[in-house]
Amino acid sequence: MQPLLNDILKPLNEGRANPQATLTVAEYATLHFFPHVEAECKPSTVNGYKALWRMYLKAGLENIALRDFRCVHATTLLAEISRRHGIGRKTLRHCKGLLSSIFTYAKQQGVIDGLNPVKDAGIPRSAPKSKPTVAATPEDVIAMLSVLDGVAKLAVALMYFTGMRPGEARGARW
Repeated sequence: MQPLLNDILKPLNEGRANPQATLTVAEYATLHFFPHVEAECKPSTVNGYKALWRMYLKAGLENIALRDFRCVHATTLLAEISRRHGIGRKTLRHCKGLLSSIFTYAKQQGVIDGLNPVKDAGIPRSAPKSKPTVAATPEDVIAMLSVLDGVAKLAVALMYFTGMRPGEARGARW
């Protein structure tokens, strides 16, 4: 029994335990990860991360400490998101990627050690395949441009002809 206790207490006794590891995953993401993302990423990336977080991830991460989170928690969370929201595999992969990024950042900051617990998490096979996306044809865009005017017309033309995403167009200075 004593060797097991020594292993558990070793990081504390050596001063290597980080108090931020006791935060819930939701608290850590809100207080540390998202400020980092806002400083380092494009506005469209920040908006996408925050939307995934708000819609799917946050509620399932409010009651588990960062240091206690395991692969099984990530797998269970993704299965629950799939069951509750009926979203496709692609969105579930985005959720998994965001969650993995939170733990990668925590490792980089020395908050946790070891393997990223999200890396090997599974996405349910029962999740529906993502629906194919449909791109506008040049004829569609010309038809849109013929009825729009002003900033709306400029925004549609800019997005179509440059490949800009809507989130990037919203961030443009008109």
